[in-house]
Amino acid sequence: MSSASSTLPRPPLKVSAGNQIHGHVVTVERGAVNAEVLIDIGGGASMVAIVTDESIDALTLRPGREVYALVQASSVIFTTERMPFVSARNALWGVVDALRTGAVNDEISMRLDAGQRVTATLTHTSVHELGLAPGRRACALIKASSVLLAVPA
Repeated sequence: MSSASSTLPRPPLKVSAGNQIHGHVVTVERGAVNAEVLIDIGGGASMVAIVTDESIDALTLRPGREVYALVQASSVIFTTERMPFVSARNALWGVVDALRTGAVNDEISMRLDAGQRVTATLTHTSVHELGLAPGRRACALIKASSVLLAVPA
């Protein structure tokens, strides 16, 4: 039985994810349940997203397909040092270009080497201990499972 909503046109969506990184699918590696999607985000940088096989089909993801990687600011971790190994599949380097201090957390905005922007919400303590300030080089770490994918309608 199909729902009535499936016959209605879908409205354009606005999303609360502060990070909407534009790119193109490079590869789709299907697994038994999930698939790994490699996305070229420009400037020689890439991101990995883990999504369900059902999502691959629903979004018609294939090499060359335009895609947006959506990530909540609270899912982004920052570091200022190269790490020999970290489990987050996405390590995106850039330079902090804005810092907004809040009552509890700070919002950090970073211009990626790839040219796009990533925003993170971090505690005051983390910002202070990492020495994050405009002009500081840093790396945004994002787990592949924290990346949602969207395609133009």
